[in-house]
Amino acid sequence: MASLPKDLQGWQVITTDEQGNITTNSRRRSRKNNSVEKIYIQRIADGLSFSSGDSVVMHDAVTGVFSVYLIHEIRQNTLNNLIEIWAFSYLRSFELKAEKYYSQFNPKMLEKSLSEDQLKDTLFNELDPYELYLTAELSEIWLKDFKYVAQVYTKEEYDKSPRDRSEVDPVDFYVRFICEPTAERFVKMNINKEVEKIKSEEPKVSDERLKKMTV
Repeated sequence: MASLPKDLQGWQVITTDEQGNITTNSRRRSRKNNSVEKIYIQRIADGLSFSSGDSVVMHDAVTGVFSVYLIHEIRQNTLNNLIEIWAFSYLRSFELKAEKYYSQFNPKMLEKSLSEDQLKDTLFNELDPYELYLTAELSEIWLKDFKYVAQVYTKEEYDKSPRDRSEVDPVDFYVRFICEPTAERFVKMNINKEVEKIKSEEPKVSDERLKKMTV
């Protein structure tokens, strides 16, 4: 989100039509004559940009670590803000709940005489920190918290070649599941197909579709 012109310092907003030509119409998606318009936010210094369907890494001021989001919609010139960035949240591996996870994927683990902490540690060591779990939870994110654009793959794509597995600022991640924001009801998905739908659908349609996936 950017409320004031100073919040956009160093950035510019670009609107393009379906051919990628820059337009002056501030609306992201216009259905006039079956045309589709899209809003990008571009960093002036290096030309880096992101829009709906892109995944971004943001600084989380509360936890001090980073969070990853899938951009759902960029709204321009709303009632209260110059720019609003709405995104679906990804859960990171350490945010999963051991009891809920094992109840779906390995119920026998819950039959063992493990304390809550032991169960949590077991899950932590079992999961890959570079796997993300998409949720249909929408959050408004702030441009000031932006760190960089992430690359998100299917597991098959991720395994095909070496990836950046930086412990500090990882860029490459993979997704196999969508789940509830409460870290339960995991459903297999193809992240590439979902991203393409988000890019082409009206925001309300993709929002409702993703919410239904874990019902």
